[in-house]
Amino acid sequence: MFSKKKPFNPETELEDLTGKVAFVTGANRGIGYQTVKHLSRKGATVYMGARSEEAGKAAVDALEKEGIGQGKVVYTWCDFATPEKARESGEKLLSQIERLDILVLNGALLADPRLKYVDEILQTNHFGNLKLLLTLLPLLEATSDKYGEARAVLVTSNAHTLSRAKDPSISFKSPEDFKRDFTSDGKIRAPFSYYSISKLCQLMTHVALHKRNTHPNLFFISIDPGVVNTFSHTYLITRLLSPIINLFFISPEAGSFNSLFAAASPKIREDKKTYDGKYMLPVGRVTPMGVNVTVERSEEMLDTSIACLEKEGMFPLLPRKEGDK
Repeated sequence: MFSKKKPFNPETELEDLTGKVAFVTGANRGIGYQTVKHLSRKGATVYMGARSEEAGKAAVDALEKEGIGQGKVVYTWCDFATPEKARESGEKLLSQIERLDILVLNGALLADPRLKYVDEILQTNHFGNLKLLLTLLPLLEATSDKYGEARAVLVTSNAHTLSRAKDPSISFKSPEDFKRDFTSDGKIRAPFSYYSISKLCQLMTHVALHKRNTHPNLFFISIDPGVVNTFSHTYLITRLLSPIINLFFISPEAGSFNSLFAAASPKIREDKKTYDGKYMLPVGRVTPMGVNVTVERSEEMLDTSIACLEKEGMFPLLPRKEGDK
């Protein structure tokens, strides 16, 4: 009489990825780690992006012990804390591969009040990710043309509808709009102010790139992973409270399911009109974006962001004291 939707199962709901190449950023732990695991188990060669070689190679070893099936996992250095590092990371990957079927932009700085410079959240999450994406975009396009499909998956957040990002007057008409100082919001609120704007800009980037895309077999999909416990290891108190936290937050593995659906479900290709260029809540639920995410505003934001990447002295976004980085 009553039907209940079955939970997402990556073993049965993802297509065979044998021969395909994937790249996942921020992948040595958490959601990224689980994304790499399941993509490799479906046969893909997955490049695991991580800033630390030690942490990255340790994660590869851990995955191999868990079992990666017929796939392969390769550590590659990936740091997008600055646009320069993002470009270098992308170029390093390009020197290792000849095709890129799946890109999962998973890595990000969280709204951590311990950060000395909170503007780094916007610089990393938006500008670093954007530079990395633009560096890899030509290969994604070429792969989609040659092999029939490629997917760019952005892990963003519903935070794009909250805090400073929900301001109806927000605009990105000039580079100076990215230099707005929100440190007066306070030690706790200021990081989330920058985080929310970074997530808004990430989503706008995909909307604008999808609008301008001339490659019919290249998909742009944005997802929210859900309310995931990726932080309980951070503080002593949260480590102690992790059993309670886990009652209200899903695991990193469950948090990877929406990324996996976007990256490797055949439903994306079978119903392109429904999914391409869209934003999804877990798992695979296409959802309206925040009111500030319009095509016009998104294209304006992307144009301004690209101008920022070319502007000498643009970064860091806020002034540093003498002697600071």
